[in-house]
Amino acid sequence: MKKYGGYIIAALWFLLGAIALSAFLSVMKGNINPFKIRKAEWGLENTMIETYSAESVKMINAALITERLVIEGAERNDIQVTIATKLSGGAEPKVSLSNGVLHVDQQKSFNFSFGFSNGYVEILIPYSMMKDSSFEIDASSVSGSLSLKNITAGNIDISSTSGSVRAENLNADNIEARSVSGSVKVETSQCTEADIGSTSGSVLFSGRTDELSLTSTSGSVKAYLDAMLKKDSRFKSMSGSVRVTLPDNEGFTMKYSSMSGSVSNRFTGLRAEKSGTNTYKNGGITLTLESMSGSVSID
Repeated sequence: MKKYGGYIIAALWFLLGAIALSAFLSVMKGNINPFKIRKAEWGLENTMIETYSAESVKMINAALITERLVIEGAERNDIQVTIATKLSGGAEPKVSLSNGVLHVDQQKSFNFSFGFSNGYVEILIPYSMMKDSSFEIDASSVSGSLSLKNITAGNIDISSTSGSVRAENLNADNIEARSVSGSVKVETSQCTEADIGSTSGSVLFSGRTDELSLTSTSGSVKAYLDAMLKKDSRFKSMSGSVRVTLPDNEGFTMKYSSMSGSVSNRFTGLRAEKSGTNTYKNGGITLTLESMSGSVSID
């Protein structure tokens, strides 16, 4: 028992030493200053709210490290940015306005949070300002999730490295949504072109678009379309299933490939394997469905 007790004590001392060292390094780098008083605009629970005139903003540009990001349309006259975070000493997100671009930035910083935080940034955008087709959103987070809802814009570009990406009721010319290790869902949305992908997560799109690209390395790919696509589109997964649901239409060409999964097309009654081409009615646009080991289907 004494032997194991010595190991436990040594481990505790090692942990305390690591925490002390991280604190010392953070102080030296300026990330933690025990004598610094938090700015007046921050609330008691590390919450800050700022508002901006809708007429002064043409673009939202947000680049976060640890915090999750929420952007939503709202019945209001100005833009409201709320930041709630456990970080301090320069690691918390900051807001600024320059040349019509509302910036929300967060610098990478090593402190007691060890790179993790349960905080968030919420941006509420008035519906009135989204009538301008030149309005754009470019938003990303390294480890936090992204959520967009009820947004109209010319271009929407959203991404996360290790968090999920969720979007609902978007209306845009172009939508690009990506995640490296999280799932990506863009639902009940309408656009001219959508490019949605994930490396290891599932991908889903529902709504209307003229042209669509859905890709995933190891997750499933699903599309539920309320209107027929107008341009050639591609749906690909390396090891997940690929499923595309279409409304009644005037015809299309299905180009399919699956090494070990089944292939089906509800419109033609196709049941096949491997690779090939299948035409419905007189053909038309080409829909390419590919999976290395999963099934591919058009319903």
